[in-house]
Amino acid sequence: MIAEHILGNVRDGVTETVVNIPFEWFETEKKRIAKTAEDGTEFGVCVGEPLHDGDILARENGKVYAVRIAPSRLIETRVFTMQEMGRLCFELGNRHLSLKIEPDRVTVLYDEPTLLYLQHLGFDAYETHAAKCVPLRQLEAQRVFRSCWTLCEPRFPSSRMRSA
Repeated sequence: MIAEHILGNVRDGVTETVVNIPFEWFETEKKRIAKTAEDGTEFGVCVGEPLHDGDILARENGKVYAVRIAPSRLIETRVFTMQEMGRLCFELGNRHLSLKIEPDRVTVLYDEPTLLYLQHLGFDAYETHAAKCVPLRQLEAQRVFRSCWTLCEPRFPSSRMRSA
């Protein structure tokens, strides 16, 4: 089955049986992805916009097929300045990790070596358990980047971080 549009959200109320299509948080912004619903139905998802937990991708035979974002172990790193944000994103970018960027924190999937590495570099990094993490929409990320860029201070590195 091909899903090209979001048909609503289960939070709006549905009378049909809900069949979940499991997604990892970093898969919700992919342009095209193949997924298998819990009942074995295969989907080609090419919606063209970020998916959210509960989004309905199809209705068929008294069933609705909905996005279910799986809980994940994550590393959340709080940042206090744009210099910290830049350095953190540089370090994580070198590891080619999928991440979520917010104005005051960056979130990545958990792995112990990355957590220890970030803590060693002096970042305020810690593990969060079973959080549902949804990436920012691209436009929101661009707005945050532009607003944060204007707030940059010329000093680097931050006094809160140790030199690498």
